[in-house]
Amino acid sequence: MKKKCFFKTVCSCILGTALLLSSTSSSYASPNIQDIDSIADTVSEMFKKSEELKTTEVSEMTESSETTESSETTESSETTESSETTESSETIEESENNDNFEIIELTEDTEISEQFDTPKGAVSNGYYVINVTKSEISSTSAYAAIQSALDEAQENATTDLPYKVFVDPGKYSLTQGLRIYSNTYLCLTGVTLTQNKGSNYNMIKVGDSNDTHSGYYYQNITIDGGIWNENGNSNTAIKICHTQNITLMNATLKNCSNSHLMEIAGNNGITIQNCNFADQALSTSAKPYTYEAIQLDILLESHLSGYLSEDLPLKNVKITGCSFKNVPRGIGSHTAILNNPVDTIEISNNTFTSLKSLAIQAMNYINCTITGNTITDTPQGIMIYSVRESGTFLASTAVKEGHIPSSTPVTYQTPVNNQKMVISNNTIAASGNDPYEDYENAAIFVSGLNLGSATTGSGDTIPAGNYFISGITISDNTINTDGHGIRLQDARNSTITGNTITYSQVSKPKNTFYGIQLRESSTNGIIDNNTINKPLSGIHIFEKSSAKSISGNTVTTPTNNAIMIENASATNISSNTVNKPGINGIFIYNNSNVDLITDNNISAGNVNINIDGSTVTEISKNTLSSAKTNSVFLHNKCTVNKLSSNTINASGKHGVFIDCATAKTIKANTIQSPAITGVHVYNNSKVSTIANNQITSPGKYGICAEKSTARTISGNSISKPANTGIFIFTKSKTGTISDNTITSGKDKGIAINSVKCKMTISGNTIKKCKAYPIYCNPASTSYAITLKKNIITGNSKKIDGIRADSGKLILSSNTISSCSRAIILSSKVKGTVYPNTFKKNTYNNVKVNSSYVKTLTVKSLSGKSKSAKTATLNWKKLSSASGYVVYRSASKNGSYTKISTIKKNKTITYKDSKLKRKSTYYYKIVPYTTIGKTTVYGLDSKIVSIKIK
Repeated sequence: MKKKCFFKTVCSCILGTALLLSSTSSSYASPNIQDIDSIADTVSEMFKKSEELKTTEVSEMTESSETTESSETTESSETTESSETTESSETIEESENNDNFEIIELTEDTEISEQFDTPKGAVSNGYYVINVTKSEISSTSAYAAIQSALDEAQENATTDLPYKVFVDPGKYSLTQGLRIYSNTYLCLTGVTLTQNKGSNYNMIKVGDSNDTHSGYYYQNITIDGGIWNENGNSNTAIKICHTQNITLMNATLKNCSNSHLMEIAGNNGITIQNCNFADQALSTSAKPYTYEAIQLDILLESHLSGYLSEDLPLKNVKITGCSFKNVPRGIGSHTAILNNPVDTIEISNNTFTSLKSLAIQAMNYINCTITGNTITDTPQGIMIYSVRESGTFLASTAVKEGHIPSSTPVTYQTPVNNQKMVISNNTIAASGNDPYEDYENAAIFVSGLNLGSATTGSGDTIPAGNYFISGITISDNTINTDGHGIRLQDARNSTITGNTITYSQVSKPKNTFYGIQLRESSTNGIIDNNTINKPLSGIHIFEKSSAKSISGNTVTTPTNNAIMIENASATNISSNTVNKPGINGIFIYNNSNVDLITDNNISAGNVNINIDGSTVTEISKNTLSSAKTNSVFLHNKCTVNKLSSNTINASGKHGVFIDCATAKTIKANTIQSPAITGVHVYNNSKVSTIANNQITSPGKYGICAEKSTARTISGNSISKPANTGIFIFTKSKTGTISDNTITSGKDKGIAINSVKCKMTISGNTIKKCKAYPIYCNPASTSYAITLKKNIITGNSKKIDGIRADSGKLILSSNTISSCSRAIILSSKVKGTVYPNTFKKNTYNNVKVNSSYVKTLTVKSLSGKSKSAKTATLNWKKLSSASGYVVYRSASKNGSYTKISTIKKNKTITYKDSKLKRKSTYYYKIVPYTTIGKTTVYGLDSKIVSIKIK
């Protein structure tokens, strides 16, 4: 052992000589290379001699082992004392000459694995190297040996020449907490440090035990490697505060109880990479502030003792490539300084497994990116809060404690509109119950806080105001959950796109969970191109929230609704695909407002599109199929301005069903095979126009108005209705039924069983119906029904063309062919029948009651002016006529005015007086036949002209 000490002394002398040569060189800035090479050779020779000495030592130790135990103990004691005295002397000597000796520079090719072959004082990759050996640790303690090196670094390390402390691999007990300072790299590769059981200190802490420095005081610190075993103690293993440019990498922190594994606060630039965090146990009495494995905290005495309190923002944080297992929460915050957010955070490519609560909880962050993380076997995934009622403090509290001024306002400040939050490309498998929180489980949860009044929780009193989150993007995440998939509340300007959310269903869930939900005034959201499989409900916009776009999403087999807008609004719901919803494909509910629902493809479910008590501007170009009840259901005083160009197939009841609602236009829809009705307007509903729809094979009716108003029904094509093409009944109001085409109905073409206003049925083409092409039985004669210019072709000569059993009717210019009786009117009808065209009917006439009325024409009409200012007409009597109507015009092709009705068929002359002299007048006579309440008018006579005397 004396030889070893002698060798150390010789090495010190050689180094001293090197320093002397360097200082006496004629060119101080560039030392003599030959002198340095000579010194290096000398050092190399001494290393060789040291190996020989080691051999001698081993021999001596072998011989010593043959002595008695007593002598071993004595020798060991003497050796230790001698070694410690010599090493202490050398350390002091080196420290005293630190500024005077030449540093040995190693090349960049030097292997770190050979670090312990590097002599103390060497520079490796820009670091001044200190080695902490096993022998030093065994001769003192791990704490004493490592801390001695860290203290030396504290005294001598600079930004230009930082210190790197290597600790010899091994397993060591740590009896006290280490402290590390600026410009220091602590390398613990292969080192396990285990805290003594029952200890009450941090395993390592930046700065002094009770540090008083402010600002980002400590800088350029790296902790590389090591297993930090808390041994079940209730202490934070690593605390890092008041720092900048900090790195923790390749380390394992584990086995603590009721505490964090790591806490950081007041940092500007900290990277935590390739680390493991595990086995963080909480008792049932644990405080909420002990949940996170890595806690991003604030500098207050109650949260980070041992540091100066200060309103110092945490910023530029990167946590990447780490793993978290068997901890309550992985990374996060539950405290904040109002108006001073954590700024620029990246949490990326980490793995979270077997967590009791959730993986990441952010609070009061901006410019935050959470990406590429894998989260499995945890009740909840990622939670983002603005501030919370508990855990939020004012800057004034930090100022009061630390006496460091702050410019952060303590009043409410409106949050910025773009906080630049990104949650992307994460894989999350979340299930089970969170024992530490009573809110509903979610894979991703984002929440602002709207306070109507000042509120005091576990922190300071928070001023009233809306602390919304704004500008968050949630994209391309893969989620498997039994709770909410993505849930936002009081969050503005969000983009949720490209996510895949799949549900592992709970047989009887306590809550209705949503694939994607915006609630509590979450406005201007974009929800595009997401895939949601088997949710309880797919997409939900709720509580005065709004979505600019819900587009390109696929929702498959939701238990309830695929897309639901409830007491909220949406600008555009488009190009979504919905398969087999349990209730509704798209559900607009409870005073909601939607501008456009278009190009969606919805199959199956109870209702494809359901509008309940809300307002929608347009529903168009959707493809809807196989609804169990109605493909489009408008009800409960809702309003839809335009329902157009939709394709509807195989509805279980109605293609479009309107119940106590308003629809301005129902136009150009294609409706195939509804079980009951193509378009059904019901129960005090109001529709302005039903036009140009194509309705095929309805189970009963093509278009039906019941207890409602359908003002205009025009241009529709209805084929193969199982009952009636257009059916108006039970106190309904329809003004116009025109230009519709009804083909191959199994019953009636147009049936009017109720009339509450004047009605015109005109220009319709009705073919091959098996019952009456047009049937009227409205009971009331208060309002006239005008039938004109309709074209009716019967299916066979066994049915009548137009039949009326009651009502007030006016018929004219209809063309009726291939029927039995062209027109048949019962005794209850108050009818006026003008000339119509009858072709190939069994009876080409009008039947009134039991009488057939032929179409009459006055013949042999003549006239002359026999005296001044008079004209006299004469014609031949028609025995079957009831009377005649005389018409006059000032021109042959002008408008004719009825000037007299002659009520006796025997009267065959008429004198017209008070005419203008030398004027020419034109006359015609129309015969009529009255049977009961019906008058049937014949054809016009020839026109005669009379020049007045």
